[in-house]
Amino acid sequence: MTAKIKDMISSEELFKEETTVEQIANLLIEKKGIEKNSKSSSSISTILGNWVKDGLLESRKAGNINYCKFRKSK
Repeated sequence: MTAKIKDMISSEELFKEETTVEQIANLLIEKKGIEKNSKSSSSISTILGNWVKDGLLESRKAGNINYCKFRKSK
């Protein structure tokens, strides 16, 4: 799943603007043929959470939706 998301980062311009798990899931279904289910959504959330912890992305939460985008360079 990580490789599929990384593959779409430049082609779909992911994370330049705020991106949600739902948006990524929809792109994976459309572009990569991934089946949408609770396991795939959980995997996407875990991957994004790890990237936030690693400092690659920044996130904010609005209600029950997490938004992620690339961390700005200092």
